[in-house]
Amino acid sequence: IFVFGIPAYVVIGGICYVLLLCNTGWLSRWLSELFYGIWIQACVTIMRAVYGLRIRITGTPINPDQWNLLISNHRCEFDWMFLWCLEPYIPPRYLKIVMKHILKHVPVVGWSCQIIWMYFIKRKWEEDKPYIRDMVRYLAESSNGKTYTTLLFPEGTNLTTLSIASSDRFAKNNGLPSLQRVLHPRIAGLHAFLTNHRATKSIDFLYDLTIGYVGDIPNNAGDILVTGLPREIHVHIERYSMDYIPEDVEGVTEWCQYLVSERTSS
Repeated sequence: IFVFGIPAYVVIGGICYVLLLCNTGWLSRWLSELFYGIWIQACVTIMRAVYGLRIRITGTPINPDQWNLLISNHRCEFDWMFLWCLEPYIPPRYLKIVMKHILKHVPVVGWSCQIIWMYFIKRKWEEDKPYIRDMVRYLAESSNGKTYTTLLFPEGTNLTTLSIASSDRFAKNNGLPSLQRVLHPRIAGLHAFLTNHRATKSIDFLYDLTIGYVGDIPNNAGDILVTGLPREIHVHIERYSMDYIPEDVEGVTEWCQYLVSERTSS
């Protein structure tokens, strides 16, 4: 799937980089978002037509004509890729994914994600806090009528034996229940996005996604080559008005624990 886009991204990334050097950042970003969207569409077509992937969506449809913040559980490393299949609810070229900072330096793909202004989080709060503020403000002020959707995984990492053990330790230290199918969320990043989107008045709704799979769940690229993709993806969507979501950290923490209880009971 990814190999399909590498030659194109090498060429496109080079052109966009030259345009950035020539101080035509708006054109570089426009071209990058355009070809990024085309590449995603090609990947979605391959997943559905070649691998036979099916997706079942329940709940409240996402409105693509407004700014949205999406949060989701993180079942496997490729959740973000499978959520591309939510198109047309999420226009691919305007999807901004919050990633680990280390992915920023992955050849071709990481470089391209920098050009189209993906978020890269270091998990160092003194650095991430101003970075999130500046990124949200920049996209809000330079959108020129475009509506962006940000995808955030509050759990911070995908579900594995090690991450479950880490989540259990956190739960034990904070008097929370032990979980098996999801992880306890990290609140600081989500609260920062909510706070800055409120400050820029750039979103009206947050969508909470619960993703599950039927069939084999790939945890790395090797799994995809050996076992292929899941037979079916289930995504349940709940919409929350920003007016409904608390503004303080303590309130967001309690609200996130409510979402966790809803996921584990369904």
